[in-house]
Amino acid sequence: MDKTGVVIDSNNNHIDVLVVRESGCGGNCSSCTGCSSENKPMIVKIENELNAKKGDRVLLSIKNGTIFKYSIIMYFIPLIFFVFGIISGIIIFSGNNVSSQEIKSLGLGIAFLLISLFILKILDNKYFNKNSEVIKAIKIINFEEE
Repeated sequence: MDKTGVVIDSNNNHIDVLVVRESGCGGNCSSCTGCSSENKPMIVKIENELNAKKGDRVLLSIKNGTIFKYSIIMYFIPLIFFVFGIISGIIIFSGNNVSSQEIKSLGLGIAFLLISLFILKILDNKYFNKNSEVIKAIKIINFEEE
């Protein structure tokens, strides 16, 4: 998948690129009414292999399947922790004659969900934010090429 962005900062061997996210329908929300009409910008820090300067438009290449893989990780790990917490709560609280075991099991599930979000935040900062392997600037775009 290729996207274009504008270099907003250049330092050392890295550049910060401003990329506008596109909606799934291509931004024509009057035809689908399923998404919000906001296209929020995102800043991506990548290696400056092209010697791009502030203000340059660059073409970014994203490895196929990478976004899908990260989405699976970010959505299913919390779900698995949540379900595991609920099932653990049912097993723990059912044998002890505890009143309102369902509510306590739900609370344990929510606690496990919060723990998974904390773990994902640590993993995100340590591993997933290293965009050099995922996103690369492959070309500086001239205004005539657009």
